[in-house]
Amino acid sequence: MIHVMIVDDEAQIAHGIAALLPCEELGIGAVHVAYSAEEALRKLADSPIGIVLTDIRMPDCDGISLLKAIKERWKRTKVIMLTGYADFDYAKEALQGQATDYLLKPVRKDTLEKTVGQAIEQLRGEWEEIASAERAMRTLRTYEPELKAKHLNDLIAGLRMAESELAEKLAWFGLPYGKGDGCILLLARTEHSEGAEDREDAALLAYGLENIAEETFSDDFHFWRCRDAHGQLVFLVKPVGRAGSLLPEGEKSAIRDAERCAVLFHKHAEQFLKANVTLYMSGIGEFPSEVPDMYERTLSAIRDGSSPQGQFLIKADEARTAEPGYLRCLHEPPLLRHLFEIGDWDAIGDKMNRALEYADAPDGSKTEQSAEVYLTFAAALCTHLHKRGRRLTEFLGRVPGPSPDSAFLWTPVRLKSWISEILDLLRKEGDERAGGRSDAIVRLQQFIAERLAEDLSLQRMADYIYMHPTHLSKIYKKETGEGISEYLTRLRMERAAQLLGSTDVKIYEIGCMTGYMNANYFIKVFRRQFGATPQEYRERLRRDS
Repeated sequence: MIHVMIVDDEAQIAHGIAALLPCEELGIGAVHVAYSAEEALRKLADSPIGIVLTDIRMPDCDGISLLKAIKERWKRTKVIMLTGYADFDYAKEALQGQATDYLLKPVRKDTLEKTVGQAIEQLRGEWEEIASAERAMRTLRTYEPELKAKHLNDLIAGLRMAESELAEKLAWFGLPYGKGDGCILLLARTEHSEGAEDREDAALLAYGLENIAEETFSDDFHFWRCRDAHGQLVFLVKPVGRAGSLLPEGEKSAIRDAERCAVLFHKHAEQFLKANVTLYMSGIGEFPSEVPDMYERTLSAIRDGSSPQGQFLIKADEARTAEPGYLRCLHEPPLLRHLFEIGDWDAIGDKMNRALEYADAPDGSKTEQSAEVYLTFAAALCTHLHKRGRRLTEFLGRVPGPSPDSAFLWTPVRLKSWISEILDLLRKEGDERAGGRSDAIVRLQQFIAERLAEDLSLQRMADYIYMHPTHLSKIYKKETGEGISEYLTRLRMERAAQLLGSTDVKIYEIGCMTGYMNANYFIKVFRRQFGATPQEYRERLRRDS
């Protein structure tokens, strides 16, 4: 309930105005009366007064001076000036000094009710906005660990982002990592251990391991953690007090400290959680450009299975004997199917060219890697066509290409030429459709696809491509046949479904990773899209697999 105060040196007038106020109808909790500016300021300090009605002329202090004093200490308090006709110019000066409104004496009941009612609504609106912002900030802070983990997951997956955007996110999360900083990546893999078969909650084990790791490393390193798509714990650590690339001696020192912390972590995990953990550790790498390679090297060490019997700390750089033939550039974000979705033919061409250049390198296995490029491209193209009610065989009849069997016989140069023809045809078809999609829409769809976890309001999207929100909604619907909010929801739901099927990440975490901070709302939207809750959908996938 809002408190109101009447300030007038004439008691009869002050109480008369107070009597006119319909407190119950307006939601006024209490009406205070003061007979001087000094008394008014004293009562303001003692009571939560939201609205002040003050006479503009008083013996000890005029209303303008009181207004200034109130605004200096209680910026959100609304001040309404009481004035006679002779002081009308004085009242205009008060309005310029941030007075909410003014009332002419003698005050009419209906005018008083209307003016005070408007001030109350304005005050309530401001406080509701403040409360909403605070709630949003509390929600963000509640989910901050998951958002930080999601951001690291994006980095190890190779998701590219602008330097300014990366710096902004790191600053918001309070992560002291900067471009060029030397860091080390560790991957913790939990092996079978005593009592593990009785452990009902694997998430609890992961939580315990994360806490032990952070406690162990935090004295010597800045610590950042996540769980990757395979459910394995990934830690990115940077030496405390070091910025920029490390000198050779500094690298040796950092590696020694990381090894010492890794040994302690293994012992603590075994002692307190009865968990047998194997750690795979990269060498020093530059942040953020080399983080994906560091992660890939640890995975390569696991795939090689070359660790000596009984060894729990594996140096990934030493364990790997040869450059793996895995075409990481082909599978790193943005994924091919997402690029097809937004019609970014140039980006698809760049990704294919990079993959084929690697496949054509002297140390590559040309036949198998060329086939991998072909199969990956053909699968994404097939999905793209089927979504639009078209058949792959009919489309490929216009651009003859290899079959899955003959793809092994095609050289990277020949395959590159065929893919280029396909993309030229798709680009031409796009241009021939009712004006085709404008560059702005393509850029916007790419912007959305890369930021599904973020708050993507229509205003933010419109600002990105320098359009008015209403105009953006109209042209987006006209050019794509789909509303912009429907497109955003569909992409988020597809991403959520993919995470449910390929990871053990908790439901509320997947909600955060796809832009839904409220878990209940995420479940509601998911059920509307797929006819099942996220948990039911995950269980159905596991039964069918």
